[in-house]
Amino acid sequence: MNRFLGAASLVFLLAGGYSHAFVVNDIGDASDANPGDGFCDIPIGGPPRCTLRAAIEEANAFGGGHLIEFSVGLFTITPSTPLPTITTNGVTIDATTAPGYNSAATSVLDATPLVRLSGSALSGTTADGLRVANAAVVRIKGLAIYDFPDNGIEAINSSNVEIDSNWIGVRHDESASGNGGSGVFLSNCDICTVGTKAAFSPTRIVGRGNLISSNAEDGIFLQLGEDSLIAGNYIGVSPAGSDSFGNAGHGIQLLGPDNVIGLVLNSEISPNYIGYNGGDGIRAMTGGQKIYINQIMFNSGNGVALNGANSEIGDTVNLDRRNLIAANAGHGIHVGNALASHNNAIENNWIYENLQRGVQLSSGSGNTITSNQVFNNDNDAIYLADANNAVESNNIGLLNTTVVGNAANGVVLAAGGNTVENNVIGAVDDDGVDVVSGSGNVVSNNLIGMRSDGTDIGVGNAGVRVRNGPTDTSISYNRIGNNFDGIALEGTSTRVCGNFIGVGDGLQNAGNASEGVRIDGGGNRIGDPDAGCDGNLVGFNGSDGIQIAGDANIVRSNTVGGVTFSDLGNLNAGVFVANGSDLNLIRDNNLHHNGNDGIRVAGAAGTRNRFDSNHFGENGDRHIDLGDNGATANDPGDGDSGPNNLQNYPEITGLASIGGQLEIRYRIDSALASSSYPLTVDFYIETNLQRDIYRIHRDVYSQTPNSTRTILIDPPFAAGLLSALVIDIDGNTSELSPPLPYEVVPATDDLFGDRFELP
Repeated sequence: MNRFLGAASLVFLLAGGYSHAFVVNDIGDASDANPGDGFCDIPIGGPPRCTLRAAIEEANAFGGGHLIEFSVGLFTITPSTPLPTITTNGVTIDATTAPGYNSAATSVLDATPLVRLSGSALSGTTADGLRVANAAVVRIKGLAIYDFPDNGIEAINSSNVEIDSNWIGVRHDESASGNGGSGVFLSNCDICTVGTKAAFSPTRIVGRGNLISSNAEDGIFLQLGEDSLIAGNYIGVSPAGSDSFGNAGHGIQLLGPDNVIGLVLNSEISPNYIGYNGGDGIRAMTGGQKIYINQIMFNSGNGVALNGANSEIGDTVNLDRRNLIAANAGHGIHVGNALASHNNAIENNWIYENLQRGVQLSSGSGNTITSNQVFNNDNDAIYLADANNAVESNNIGLLNTTVVGNAANGVVLAAGGNTVENNVIGAVDDDGVDVVSGSGNVVSNNLIGMRSDGTDIGVGNAGVRVRNGPTDTSISYNRIGNNFDGIALEGTSTRVCGNFIGVGDGLQNAGNASEGVRIDGGGNRIGDPDAGCDGNLVGFNGSDGIQIAGDANIVRSNTVGGVTFSDLGNLNAGVFVANGSDLNLIRDNNLHHNGNDGIRVAGAAGTRNRFDSNHFGENGDRHIDLGDNGATANDPGDGDSGPNNLQNYPEITGLASIGGQLEIRYRIDSALASSSYPLTVDFYIETNLQRDIYRIHRDVYSQTPNSTRTILIDPPFAAGLLSALVIDIDGNTSELSPPLPYEVVPATDDLFGDRFELP
């Protein structure tokens, strides 16, 4: 036979761009007889024989594009010395050409390699299975590569290297037999591909991905190079796709920027399955990574450890790019665990059943955590330890509409300037949002403890908790219900504005089991339109609407328990001032339908609490109760002590209709030593029609204590009940006086112009 047509060294011009094809037909390890002559032929005499070593030697020496094929199947090559490094461009080693190879398989798990490359004879060396250096457009396909002292495949200072359809670290009999280094080691390899994507670009071939498992270091290690693709691989799993064949290091370690890990293109998807590895599933130490549509599970570290800037994990535009990140021993995603990491996006992933947190952000700003399903993790769902990041539009504790939970908190903020917005947070064991430290955090427009229809998915403790330490926190326009406490404030200067607390959409019973708002710190603002803080709607809670156990708080313009003819009552008081709290302002609130008092002050002798211009109606006990003991009688000179110094209320001594006006005669028995003068006196009315008690007139009492003062007012209704309270200059406010009936006769009625008079 003409040597040019010999089966061992057929040389021809390929339509696919190869100038030569070398067909391996010998399982030995001999070298080529004359590298560079264009013929793969080992010097043994007889018909031409071609080994893999000889084919690589000939390709390197001859130059140009070469295809190395195999004409025998089911054999093992055991090199006695390291195979030659591939140093020429355009070389393809394609073991899928071996007779009997399952070319119809679409998954590498179903395509058992028939050509095996064993490094068992190279112990004591640093040999790789195959090595590429200073070359471009090199392809390695269809081999089983195992037992080499160093890496399974190494490519350095190269570009457009494609590694596909290989088993690296696993034998053909499906047993683990890892290499001593990484499965694939890429150093300064640009635009390289590990795995495949159909029609990703004209220069990238169609394939099945790789099985890369049981190696002593990382499954895939990439450094310095950029713009590589890792897709369609099984990393750390067995050929069965599930058993633990983990690499001892990370599944994928990235020390080069701008790579794509997993790919969706049109209708084609190429996820990586990354599991059981001894480190992180993916560890990225540089930025610009695109991590899409991977399944990252059962790794001994984090699912993904992300460092650097401008990376994406998942995508909110193309929902098919979500990653499944589950059951890892560390966090699902850990951002900034080694380097400050900025402007990364974590979007539309399912992050669940991890043994630590769902997402941990340790260092960095400008990161967004958006539209993820974060559930059933053994610690917090999301933890932010650095400032100026955003948690938006996530389902936390739910998988779509299914309640699953998390073991600790929903979101923890341990630094300032973070935003938690438009999330659904429920079924966590501790707090929905826990603000631990930092200034200027914003918790806004979330559903906490309920779905949009008010359905109970309550958290174990507070819907939102602000610890003692954070400042200037804003909690606004949330719907918070079905929790233990709705909001718990332990620190200072928090603004609580425009929230629905315990009331679902405004009428639904989604009451928290204890307080609607619990305040244990000072200087907080619960509503205050003059300061740009809308009032809150607080109802149906199992204890008080608002409980205050701190100083100098403002509770203003809230509806607590409902309004007239709309019963949203809290079980106990509307507002409860406890534990000797001082200097609180409770003003302009609607306090209706509460099971106990409208305002109750109890515990140690807290003073200077001002109750100003509130509306009361249909509360179960008193509208204002100092001492939590029912009506407190006035005492001579007002010398007693207790909450608000048990300020005496005004004694109305006479009511008369005079000229169409109401004449009021009253006195205040409070010595100068007992109250700080002048005293403010507010008059309240109630009518059967309105069933609402509200202030209609304010007077100032600056005369001799216990002397009678007479005033004329124009009440809004001709008849009703009149009562009054006192506020001294320090803010100490009394209970309301016993209501007295009045009736005003129009001035034109000469006969009854002075209709009645109380002595």
